[in-house]
Amino acid sequence: MLLALNLPKPGGFVCHSSLKILDRREQEVSLLLLAQNYGQESIRYLLLAIKAAPGENVFTEDQVIQRINHDLANELGNLVARVISMVSKYAGDMIPPPNILTRQNADLELREYALETPGKVEQYISSQELFQAILAIKNLIGATNRFIVSTAP
Repeated sequence: MLLALNLPKPGGFVCHSSLKILDRREQEVSLLLLAQNYGQESIRYLLLAIKAAPGENVFTEDQVIQRINHDLANELGNLVARVISMVSKYAGDMIPPPNILTRQNADLELREYALETPGKVEQYISSQELFQAILAIKNLIGATNRFIVSTAP
């Protein structure tokens, strides 16, 4: 099909080792059913976030829900909500320009970490280390959440 459309053939592919997700009755659950119940993007995230080890990976549906809720709703969702709330409350709904005079060491460290992360993610994606790419993003989200908590008024 790609050749018929004059599109290049892919140079490789990513395969997830035999992943099994079980329901509460220990019955295997289809990824399609999970995608219908929890959304395609959540399941795509899950497949990338699980470090595939050789052999069989077995997860329960409850573990899937926990992982999605923790990583996406709690960590990322809380960060987005905090930032939006702070911009609204302290900056009149406008992201303020950076003020170099008021920066502290923690500000500069987080800024440097945030500037390094996209390059790391790009390298990981280029070498198809997708788990590491997700982990780098999760680490930045965690560092940003910790920074907000530690510098709260």
